[in-house]
Amino acid sequence: MRVERIDSSLHPRFWSFNRRPSDAERQVVLLIDGAGEAETETRHAIAAPALLWLGDLKPGRLRTEAGATGFRGTISNDLIIAAIGDLPESVDLRYLVDRDFVLSLAGAPDQIGILERCFTGISLENQQAREASPLLLSALLRIILVVMLRQSSGSELMLPGVGEKAGLLQRFRQLVEMNFRAHWSIAQYAEALGISPDRLHAICTTGIGKPPK
Repeated sequence: MRVERIDSSLHPRFWSFNRRPSDAERQVVLLIDGAGEAETETRHAIAAPALLWLGDLKPGRLRTEAGATGFRGTISNDLIIAAIGDLPESVDLRYLVDRDFVLSLAGAPDQIGILERCFTGISLENQQAREASPLLLSALLRIILVVMLRQSSGSELMLPGVGEKAGLLQRFRQLVEMNFRAHWSIAQYAEALGISPDRLHAICTTGIGKPPK
C-alpha cells in the first residue's frame, strides 16, 4: 500500500488513475478538509470529512479543490486479502472493498482521528520499510477497513436494494470462496451467517435450485 499526503494548495490539484504502481488494484482517498471529485465511469463528489473508496481502478482522475488536505493511497489485492483475513466479518469486508463509494465522516471525530493515524503510519512505513513491514501495513489497513464497515452502518453500503435472502445467499457464496479448502460443514457456514442449517438449505434451493452442499 502506498500513501501520499494531500497538502493544502492555492490551486486545485489533479492525479491520474492511469499512472499507478502495477500491483495497485484499489484507490482510497481520505479528505480531512476541503472538497474534491473522482471521475471514472461515474463521478464521486467528496466533501470533507469523507473517505472515497474505489474498488476497481478504472481510467479516470482525482481532483481536489484549493485548500483540501488529507491522504490518497493505492492498495494491492494481496494486501487486501491479508487485511480482510478469514473471520466471520471478513465476508462483509470482502463485499465492501469491491464497491465504489464515498463515506461521510461528518460527526465522527474519533473515527477521523483513527483513520488519520493509520494513514500517517502507512506513509511513514513507505518512507523506510522495516522488519515485518507487510504485517504492519496489513494491520493498519485492517483498522481502516473496520472503521469503514462501522461508519457505513453495515447494510446501507453493503447490500443496497438487495433482499435479505439474496444478501444471505451472496454472503454464503463469499464464505465458500474463503473457506472451501478448510472443508467447513454446512452447520459451520450457517453459524457464520447467523441462521440455522435448515434455513440455509431453503435459501439455496429457492435461490439457485441447489442445496448448499
